[in-house]
Amino acid sequence: MRAVLLVGLCSLSVPSHGTGWVGTGRFSLEAQSTGGWTLLTPEGEPIFVVGLNHLASPFYYDVIQGANGLTPCRTYDTACAAADLFQTKYRRNWTAATEYFVARSKEWGFNSAGYEFITAPGISWPYFPDLFVTNASHIFARSAFGSASFPDVFAGDFVAVTDRRVAEWCARDQHIDAARVPRNVVGSYFEDQPIWDVSSARMLSLALDPNTGNVSGPTDWEDAMRTLPESAPGKHAYVAWLKQRYGGDLSTVRPIYSLPSSVKTWVEVEMWDFHTVNGLQSTVVADDNEFIGVVADQLFGVAAGAVRRHDPRALVLGQRFISHDAPTSVLQAAGRHFDVISVQPSIFSPESPDQALVNISKTSERPVMVADQSSHYVEPGPPGTLQPSGCTPLQSESTQCARYGTAAGALYAAFLSGLRSRSEIVGYAHCQYINRAVRPNSLQLKQGLLRFDGTPHQEYVAAVIRANHQLED
Repeated sequence: MRAVLLVGLCSLSVPSHGTGWVGTGRFSLEAQSTGGWTLLTPEGEPIFVVGLNHLASPFYYDVIQGANGLTPCRTYDTACAAADLFQTKYRRNWTAATEYFVARSKEWGFNSAGYEFITAPGISWPYFPDLFVTNASHIFARSAFGSASFPDVFAGDFVAVTDRRVAEWCARDQHIDAARVPRNVVGSYFEDQPIWDVSSARMLSLALDPNTGNVSGPTDWEDAMRTLPESAPGKHAYVAWLKQRYGGDLSTVRPIYSLPSSVKTWVEVEMWDFHTVNGLQSTVVADDNEFIGVVADQLFGVAAGAVRRHDPRALVLGQRFISHDAPTSVLQAAGRHFDVISVQPSIFSPESPDQALVNISKTSERPVMVADQSSHYVEPGPPGTLQPSGCTPLQSESTQCARYGTAAGALYAAFLSGLRSRSEIVGYAHCQYINRAVRPNSLQLKQGLLRFDGTPHQEYVAAVIRANHQLED
C-alpha cells in the first residue's frame, strides 16, 4: 500500500525503495491512501501502541500548579499504605520500581508505558507524558482535588504563562518530579477528561440554581467568558462572536439573553455581566455549543504551539476527551491543532469499539488514541473489599463489570482486537498497573494488573498476556 504524506502538523517518514519507511528520528504518522493512519517509530517501523498507564498513580497531583511530593500512597489509601511496596520492595528507589515495571510490561506483551510513568537512567521505554494546561476537567469538578476553573485563554498573560509552564514540563515532568527523556516520548497529553459539553456541565453542576436555571458561578467555558470584566480579552471575543452570529441585531439577542432595556448598544453589552442569562435556555445552549469551538481553537492553538516550540520531537496528543463529552466544534478545533485525538471511552469497559471512536476520527480528520481503558470485574476478597466503580460483590455478568477476571479478560481481548482492526485507531493504553484507591466522590478501586501487595490478578493477567501476544502475531 502506497501512503500519502500528510503535510502540516507532524513530520512524516518518506518511503525508501525496498525497505519500507525511513525513520524521522521521532515518532511520526503516516496517512494511508485508502484511509486511516499508521504510527511509526523513530526508526520508521509501524507500531500499534499497547501501553500501560499509571506507574506513578499515587502521585496524581492535587492542584495544577505543582506536585504534592513523591509520597508512596494517598493518605486515605490504607491498602496501599499497608503494603507500602515502594518502601518494602523498592527501598524508595524509583529506578528499581521502573525496572520492574518495564520488565513486567514486556513480559505481559505491552510495548510502551502510557502516562504517569517515571523515567529512570539507562531504561529506554516509550511513554506519553501529560501536562495540564488548565484544570477545566471533570476530575477537578467532581473530586477532592479542587474545583474546575476556566481561565481567559484569549488573554496575553494566559499565553505567556502557558508557554512557560510547557517549557518547564518539557524539561521535567513536574507532577512526578522526573526528568523528561525526549527520545522516548511518543507525544504529550493535556487535560484528562476535559469539560466541554454545555448542557451536561450545567445540569451536573452544584453551582446551578435549581429554581431559576441561572448559573451562580462559571461551570463551563462559555459562562466563564461572558461573565469576565469588560476589559478582559475573553469578554471581548465572546461579545464580538455573539454580535457576528446575530448580524449585529441587538433586538433579537435581548430577549434570548434577558438583557435589560438599559443595555442599548453592543459596547454596553460588553459592559454587562450577563447575570440574567438562563443557562439552560435552548437557544443559549445552542449558541454556547458553537462558541466552545472558538474557545477550543484558541486554547488548543496556544497549548499545541507551546509544545511544538519546546519539544518539537513529540507528537501532540492533546486533551484526553471522554467520548460522550466531545462536541463537534471542539473536535474540529482539535483536528486543526492536535496530531492525534485522545479518547477515554465513556463506557469504561466496552465489549467492542463503538461508533463514537470512528465518528471522532471522521469529525476531527485525525487518528484516535484510546488513552485510558480497562475491563472491570469484581475484586476478589472478604466482605468490604474495595470495588471498582459500578461493581458490587454480587455483580451479575455485564460489560460494565464482569463477575470474574476471566470474563473481563475476554472483554479486553475483544476490545483490543476490535481496535486493531480499525485503521482510524493508532493505539491503546490500559488502566492500570497496580491497585490503588481513589476518591472522586466516594472511595473506589482503580483496578490494576497487580493487587495492592504486588501479586498479579492471575486470571485477568493471563488473558491480557494472551491478547497482547496475539496482537503481535
